[in-house]
Amino acid sequence: MAETTVKRQTTTQAKVPLFITIWASIKAWLRRDGIVIMSYAIATILMSYPLAFKLGGHWLALRDTDTFVKIWDNWWLQNHAFNGPSLNFTNLQFHPSGLDLSYHSISWTVAFLSWALTIVTDAITAYNLTILVALFSTAYAAYLLVRPFVSYGAAAWLAGAIYSFAPYHLAHSGGHPDLVHLAPIPLAVLLLYAAFIRPSVLAALGAAFLIGLAGFTSLYIMVFALLTIGPVLVFLLLDEHRWSQPKIWQVVLVFGVVSVLLLSIRLVPILRDTSALTEAIESKYTADRSQTDLMSYVLPSHLNPLFAPYTKGIASRFGYMSSNWPAYLGIVPIALSIVALLWKKQRKTVLLWFSIGLIFFILSLGPVLRFNGNLYDNIVLPAQYLSWFPPIRAVGRPDFFVLGILLPVAVLAAFGFDRILIALEGSRRTQIALMIAIPGLLLVEYWSGEFPGVSVNVNPFFEQLSEEPDDFAIIQLPMGRTKAKRYLYLQIFHQKPIVEGLSARTPLEAYQYIHNNPLLRNWSAGEPLDCDTLTWDRIMSALDQLIDDNFRYIVVHHPEPEIPVQFANYFPLQPFYQDSQLTVFKVADLQNQPPCQTIYKRVFALPSPEVSTSILWDQKISLLGYDLPDVDPEVKMLPITVYWQANEEIENSYVAYFHLVDLDTDEVVAQADVIPRGWSYPTSWWAKGEVVEDTIQMLMENVPPGSYELRIGWYDEETGLRLTAESDRVQPNADGSILLGVIDY
Repeated sequence: MAETTVKRQTTTQAKVPLFITIWASIKAWLRRDGIVIMSYAIATILMSYPLAFKLGGHWLALRDTDTFVKIWDNWWLQNHAFNGPSLNFTNLQFHPSGLDLSYHSISWTVAFLSWALTIVTDAITAYNLTILVALFSTAYAAYLLVRPFVSYGAAAWLAGAIYSFAPYHLAHSGGHPDLVHLAPIPLAVLLLYAAFIRPSVLAALGAAFLIGLAGFTSLYIMVFALLTIGPVLVFLLLDEHRWSQPKIWQVVLVFGVVSVLLLSIRLVPILRDTSALTEAIESKYTADRSQTDLMSYVLPSHLNPLFAPYTKGIASRFGYMSSNWPAYLGIVPIALSIVALLWKKQRKTVLLWFSIGLIFFILSLGPVLRFNGNLYDNIVLPAQYLSWFPPIRAVGRPDFFVLGILLPVAVLAAFGFDRILIALEGSRRTQIALMIAIPGLLLVEYWSGEFPGVSVNVNPFFEQLSEEPDDFAIIQLPMGRTKAKRYLYLQIFHQKPIVEGLSARTPLEAYQYIHNNPLLRNWSAGEPLDCDTLTWDRIMSALDQLIDDNFRYIVVHHPEPEIPVQFANYFPLQPFYQDSQLTVFKVADLQNQPPCQTIYKRVFALPSPEVSTSILWDQKISLLGYDLPDVDPEVKMLPITVYWQANEEIENSYVAYFHLVDLDTDEVVAQADVIPRGWSYPTSWWAKGEVVEDTIQMLMENVPPGSYELRIGWYDEETGLRLTAESDRVQPNADGSILLGVIDY
């Protein structure tokens, strides 16, 4: 009878639905860690404030312009990566050649996470959510690693807070998701411990999977994971002579083989061309100038509003890396780590994590010492002798290794806090007070102020481009790597190929098309038009090539209403579209009306104007006279021909302005601001003594009939400062202009 009962119970248990078993496991997990999870969620919201309250697609978390590239990464993976010839190639950048993305720092796991989130939200909100996920998961993963080794959960909680909310990690979370999703590292270590303590091939597989996940999250994180896992693996083999157990070597074999197989998927495309790999590594290797300043580890973060008044000036001396991404470890973690190092009970484990932290600390300092902003080239550090090792050299920037220090410091601080709590087991109130005060103090000293962000307002012209159905490419000016980051973000909206772009390590051959086209080369360098070197026939050849390669628009971005001076002379035509931020030209229109089509010969003979004048501006420019025909009210245009003369070689580009002023109200009713000859012949090109004839057409459409003063003057195009006018016949006005004559209209 008893046997029958047992069989019935067994049969009943076997019929329990899978979802009930899963739900039971979830409930058990939440009972165990529910408070921890909730507290980390609250801490994440507080430390990233106001990010969690800005979700909704109108605000983008932005601490670094690399954010725009990461948004593009997510968009490209979701919409185009599987449509091209390769996951490591895009034809949306560097049109028409395309761009090899093998050496790009795309975070595949973050991009897939963002993809999943866009099922229920928009792309901007999805990206913002990935930052919250990074901060929370990094903290919770460190907690899970430390919890089995400490007596008190508060100590493990502190470890997670240190690992995730350290200023360096927080600072990178707003622009470098490929650096901050660090959860795979502590979880891989945790499973590796489990695989060795009770030999388990399944745990070894889990650890290997997490190493592979680290590789697909970021090549940087992969390096940090391997540098962390290596010493742990050696420690576990030597501890208690585990190396002598055959089952342990099965675990090592499974872990090693599966890790290599998973990482090879990520690494094979990179390793296939060793010369390109070497070029990519060297192009981003800045260890000789981007060392972590030694003082930055102990100087409170200048991003913290509480410390900024006292530390910002000091931090500004540290160099670009340390001043923008503070390496401050914190008084609380350092003090608790010292306590851990003095604890005999956990001596072996403490020394293991101290050694790992020391490795990353040495690497973060770079090849030579930097202290308090001073570079000591004569003090060579151990990292100098490790820089040949490809994984370390590939990291490029020594300060990135600060991220590797955070987990050892978190573990050591947890052990130190645990030791203090154990010592206070006779005083429960004191324990509780410390469990609240120590994490609270840590969060205060780690706080980096409000999380920065920007409103995501996109010019409507780019939405308009997306509605044009046929395929074509666009050119955006100014060019350059920093500008290209924003242009990649705009590509999400207009979805057209662009002439430039970037990856984390853009190969030099990507720029070959730009360098081979004279116009693109000049625009890339920001060189003003010079018709003596960039002749009309060369311009036409360059435009023909752009037309053949399906470029349709040239978009000039300008923060000021006018086109930047270095580009204005290239476009002697009416724009296709213009507003306060953009001026857009059609390539075909420019082909029909190209610059340098009229070759101006220098004239030094004195003219014979209808009206002679003797007006002088800053001893540089003279007005010899002007022609002013009778005004026809039906034409609605006032033509003015002026005859300038350069009194000396002129360095700056000046703009001539013509104001038509109401005699009764002294208000300007019409005006024209011009660089001579349709913005194609700036004063910086004039030779001493040269006479420049120019005709200006002033629009009179909204001018009522009457008598008006025509005033004239010059101002510096770059600064806006007006030149001082002089005349022995007419007194200059207070605003620097001078009366040219009275117009009856």
